[in-house]
Amino acid sequence: MKIIFHGAAQEVTGSCYQIITNSGSQFLVDCGLFQGDPNLEKINYKDFDFNPKNIQALFLTHSHLDHSGLLPKLYRQGFRGKIFSTRPTRDICKLLFEDAANLILDKYFKTGERPIYELEDAMNCVSLFETVEYGELKEFDSVKFRFNDAGHILGSAAIEIFIENKKMVFSGDLGNYPSPILKMPDIIKEANYVFIESTYGGITHESKEIRLKKLKQAVFNVFNKESTLLIPSFALERTQEIMYELNNMVEHGEIVPLPVFIDSPLANKITGVFKNYEYLYDKETMSIIKSGDDIFDFQGLVMTNTVDESKRINSVKGPKIVIAGSGMCTGGRITKHLKQYIEDPKNFLIFVGYQAIGTLGRKIFDGEKIVEIEDREFNVNLTVDAIGGYSAHADEPQTISWLSNFDKNMLEEVIVIHGEKEKGDALAKAIKNNFGFKTFQPKIGDELNIN
Repeated sequence: MKIIFHGAAQEVTGSCYQIITNSGSQFLVDCGLFQGDPNLEKINYKDFDFNPKNIQALFLTHSHLDHSGLLPKLYRQGFRGKIFSTRPTRDICKLLFEDAANLILDKYFKTGERPIYELEDAMNCVSLFETVEYGELKEFDSVKFRFNDAGHILGSAAIEIFIENKKMVFSGDLGNYPSPILKMPDIIKEANYVFIESTYGGITHESKEIRLKKLKQAVFNVFNKESTLLIPSFALERTQEIMYELNNMVEHGEIVPLPVFIDSPLANKITGVFKNYEYLYDKETMSIIKSGDDIFDFQGLVMTNTVDESKRINSVKGPKIVIAGSGMCTGGRITKHLKQYIEDPKNFLIFVGYQAIGTLGRKIFDGEKIVEIEDREFNVNLTVDAIGGYSAHADEPQTISWLSNFDKNMLEEVIVIHGEKEKGDALAKAIKNNFGFKTFQPKIGDELNIN
C-alpha cells in the first residue's frame, strides 16, 4: 500500500492524500483548494495527477475549502464514488460550493479565465455525500473507518482508517481548545501511522483570557475614538466565535452595545446551519442556550446580505465594528471596507485567523506600509493587530498533547503535513524530542510505502 501526497505537504492548503491499496483500490482523504500564493493557485486549474474515475471513495475531514474545495472539480472530471463526512460538513459544503461556483463564474465573466467547475458540478457533487456520526465504526469495500470530533470547526473530524492490517489516523485540522462553542478534540489511542497537521508548529497561542482581553480592549479603543474596527473573518466558524464572544460581553455588561455588522451573506447562512447542530456544542455553550440566551444575537448586531445594505454601513458613523470575509482579505466585502478605512489612523484592523503567504492579509500583517487593493495602492495607516488565540488550529503544545495519547509501542511513524516547511520542521523536532517517533515531512508528489 502507498500514500501519495497531492497537496498540503510543506504547504498549508490543497489537502489531498491518495491511498492505493495492494489490491488496487484507490481512496482519497480530502480534496482541497490551493489558496494564497498565486503560483500555488495555478495548480487548481491543472488536471489531477490521478484519474478521478478510479477513486472509489473519499473521506472528508471537514468543510474548509482548502480541504474540500476541489470536490466539484473531482466530480466534473468523472468521480462518482462516495464522499464520507459528518452531517454538518455536508450541509456547510453545500453552501460553500454554491458560493464558490458563483465567484468562479463571476471571475470568468470579468477575466475570461476558464472555470474549474460550474454550479451544476457543485450541486451534483453534494449528492454523493454519505454522512456518518462521530464514533461510529463503518465499513466500505473492506475498509473500516471512524470519524472523531477534531474540535476545529463544526463537523470537523480526525479520521481513523483501518486498511490491509494497518491503522492510519488523519488528524485533519485539530481544534484550538478551549474554544467558544465546540468541544475538545477526541482522544485517539492507537495507530500505526498518524498524519498530523503542522499549521502552527513552533508556535504557542495566546490563552483564552488574553484573547478575550485583547478583543475587549479593541472594542474599548474603537468606542473611545468613535472609529471603525475591521475584522476580516472566515464565514465559517471564526465569525460565529466572534459573535459568541461579543454576545457574552454585551449580555454581561462588559461593553457598551455598539453597531456590529456581519457583512457576509455566506456567514449568515452558515450561522443558520450552526443552529441545527446545537447537540455538538460544548457544555458551557449549551448551558448559555438553556438559560434563554441566543448566542448569535445581541443588541447592536446587524446582519447584512444585499450589496445596498453593505454599502450603507459606510454611512453609519463610528464607533462600529465590521466583520466581513474573506478572512485573508483575498476578496469579498472586506476589501471594500479596507479601501474605505485603511488610510485613517483612527481606525483598527484585527486579524483573528491564519494569513497565508501571498495574501493581502499576510502583507498587511507583515507590516507592509503600502498595499494594492483592486488595482489601486493604499497607505496602511490604521492600527493593525492580531489575536492568535482565535485561530481554529491547535498550536504546537496542543498538538504534542494530542499525540501523547497514542500507544508508543504501536505507532510506527508520524507524517507531518499541512504546514509551511519551517512550521513542519519545528513540529517534527518537537515530536522527536518528546516521543522519539520517526517522522516524515513529505513534499507534494512524494509517496509513502506502507508494508
